[in-house]
Amino acid sequence: MEDASVVFQDRTVPGQERLLRKELAGGAAVEVLADTGFLAGPAAGGGYLAWQNSSSEACERPFAAGEDHCLAVSPAQMLAVSGGKAVISEKGNSTIRLIDFEVGRSRMLDSYATPGMRYDPDIDGNNVVWVKERGYAGKYHEPVIVAYDLGTDTSSYLTGLGGGQSSTGGSKYQRRHPDISNGRVVYQQKLNESGEQWDIYLADPPGFGTPLVEAPGDQVNPSLDGNLVVYQDNRNGHVDGTGAWVEEWDIYVKDLASGVEQPVCTVPGDQINPVIKGNTVVWEDNRGGDWDIYAATIKADPSAEPRLILTLDSVFWGSYADYLDGLLSVRYGIGNAGSGAALEAEIGRVTVSPSEVTVDSLPQPAALIGPGQTAGMEVRYRVPRQVRFFRTSLFGHCHDEAGTELWFPFAPPGD
Repeated sequence: MEDASVVFQDRTVPGQERLLRKELAGGAAVEVLADTGFLAGPAAGGGYLAWQNSSSEACERPFAAGEDHCLAVSPAQMLAVSGGKAVISEKGNSTIRLIDFEVGRSRMLDSYATPGMRYDPDIDGNNVVWVKERGYAGKYHEPVIVAYDLGTDTSSYLTGLGGGQSSTGGSKYQRRHPDISNGRVVYQQKLNESGEQWDIYLADPPGFGTPLVEAPGDQVNPSLDGNLVVYQDNRNGHVDGTGAWVEEWDIYVKDLASGVEQPVCTVPGDQINPVIKGNTVVWEDNRGGDWDIYAATIKADPSAEPRLILTLDSVFWGSYADYLDGLLSVRYGIGNAGSGAALEAEIGRVTVSPSEVTVDSLPQPAALIGPGQTAGMEVRYRVPRQVRFFRTSLFGHCHDEAGTELWFPFAPPGD
């Protein structure tokens, strides 16, 4: 994402891949270029777009306009770009390589003979980070976050060495996906034990990281810009129609200045690989059955206005006649966790799956829900007898005191 637009791969045409550019303000997506396939990218940063084509050439183009600069390098597993430079992890994750498009050369920054030991690079200006599996005392390999300053050609460790061993003899920690922005580095980390889950950490050398997000489930693939860090999160799994637990991925954001965390997108399906620039987030989303690109704008101070939170209070048959007719009543609480009044607060949209289950009636809006207050609202579903489980998503809707229309946790598709 760059210059209020996003670039992404499109595989609509069989046997061909295209890079498309879409302005976030609207309009149709336009083709940047087409190839039989892309080995890595696209990536954007510092006013440039970069990718690796099917001929293994790493290419860069000014985001505004200009000619391509390409350089033949080994096939990449991952690619990141900032200004006139890019970094890749070569296929097999054994080598981190810098590509300097301005001088038309590449050079190795780090390498190891065994695959899988150097991976997940990122770059911001002259600062590069990646994960290095470092042999420790001949006993195990410890994943540490490495920083490299291209201006001074010096490297340093951003996570402490010698963290210790797990109960099975491996490294105590696992670490992945460092992301660097203005000198700060966030990454995902977990204890290397059965049942442990991924959390988001801030590098604080020479320590072992400061936890930023330790919510239930896994938090992975962080992206940082300014004080906002976004990540994919599976805390909101659900039981599907067969009774099995499904861990779907959602997108969350945390403001590191205020400490406020909020959901960005929690619709059915998976939302993954978020990227944030300024207060705009883009991500990949398969809610429609295939993968599309979505975007959202983050409020800088969500606590300064109304914030609706829905809770489930009770599920019941209103009467024996309702039971015979399949009319199931579900009572929700709609609370205001913000600091401003919520006017005309309501359950503004309800989606249900499977399609055999329908919404019979929605409650009337509440004229006013003040900060810290909750209103009860009842939704009636018509549930055929053969349906044992169903899933429902609810969207809260209100106006603030200035008359601005607000949706929670976000505006549903079509609004």
